[in-house]
Amino acid sequence: MTYLGAYDNIFAMSDCLKPYVFIDESGDAGFKTTSGSSSLFCIAAVVFRSHEAMDEVEKIMRQLRADFHFHPLHEFHFNKESCEKRAAFCQAISDCDFSIRAIVVDKEHIYENSALRKSPRHFYNYITSMLLEYNFDSIQNANVRIDGRINCELRTYLRKQLNSQEKIISSVEFADSRKTQLIQLADMVAGGIARSFYPHKREHKVCLRILRPRIEEIWEFGKRSKFQVKSSAWFLSRQHRAHKPYGGYSVPGHFHYYNNAT
Repeated sequence: MTYLGAYDNIFAMSDCLKPYVFIDESGDAGFKTTSGSSSLFCIAAVVFRSHEAMDEVEKIMRQLRADFHFHPLHEFHFNKESCEKRAAFCQAISDCDFSIRAIVVDKEHIYENSALRKSPRHFYNYITSMLLEYNFDSIQNANVRIDGRINCELRTYLRKQLNSQEKIISSVEFADSRKTQLIQLADMVAGGIARSFYPHKREHKVCLRILRPRIEEIWEFGKRSKFQVKSSAWFLSRQHRAHKPYGGYSVPGHFHYYNNAT
């Protein structure tokens, strides 16, 4: 039997003081919303600061498989679980020691002539970079693990954008969600947050409410709302670093921070 471990042979014990960041998304990076692409894109980062905290979550996930009568190698995937099991999963891990950061993009807010619309790959790379860069100093020198196959372009892009002035990332690797439990956790978190933006769906905010104690920030890309922008001085101090990827899309005026977990 293959053991589903988050960091076997991935993180050295010398990294014990570095944050561990697991990233997955809900929705797709395409813009053909009239022919199958999702209208929203949500990417979430689950941040741990100790091996003990990761061990605890993995133990809970193994117990949940047993409680749900799943196969020991069952892959938790938000879109494949029932509403009841999604809620039970979120409740089981809601008191664990990790934090959540996420960006939600309503694709209608991306300019029609933006370079980001022309390439799903460029769009994904850019939003992933923003998730890690605008972190209000909560992520420094982190080990980052992202769902999916090896993506050398993304790895190079993140290192270039994120480590130019301060070292936000120490390493970037790609992980198979079938074998990495904490990537599955990131999938469940991203799915729960994304669902809260679809009010027509059943119990659309249940998981968001349960996860609220773990949420640091949810950013809505380019959308103004009733929620007050926080840490504006920190954000404005970063405007000089706003890069213009793939033909000229810049951050200032288009990213707003909201504590939208209510």
